[in-house]
Amino acid sequence: MRLKLCLAGALLALCGCHGGGAVTSADSPKALFEAFDTAMRAGNYDQAAALVDYEAQASKANPDVDTGAGKFGQKHITDKMKEATTAGLKGLGYPADGMKPEATIEQGGHATVKANGGGKSITLEMAQSGDGWKIVGGVPGMTSEGG
Repeated sequence: MRLKLCLAGALLALCGCHGGGAVTSADSPKALFEAFDTAMRAGNYDQAAALVDYEAQASKANPDVDTGAGKFGQKHITDKMKEATTAGLKGLGYPADGMKPEATIEQGGHATVKANGGGKSITLEMAQSGDGWKIVGGVPGMTSEGG
């Protein structure tokens, strides 16, 4: 019984305790890339797309999105962005064996992870927020135009 509780605790610690919902951030750029790679290898494109900070991207494209009338369309914009990102991830042809980071550059609250594998490469831009590290650029299909 004690072993089962320890294993359950370890599993929760590894996966994050998010009430059964998708993991949306990580505590380091390395952990964020690992979560992205794991989701992509499993073909779980919705989980991989959940690691992207769409609100930051929408705000970058439209500074008024966080205020007044801008908030009205924010959910619509971010939903469209997530749809485009998920479609881009599906079309990426991610290697079954995943990718390995070849370089990670971290400067304060920003990081870049360059990875390759299976003849493919990807460069993910990441930023740290109050929720942890999230992807803010480099994902195929990711666009601030909202598709």
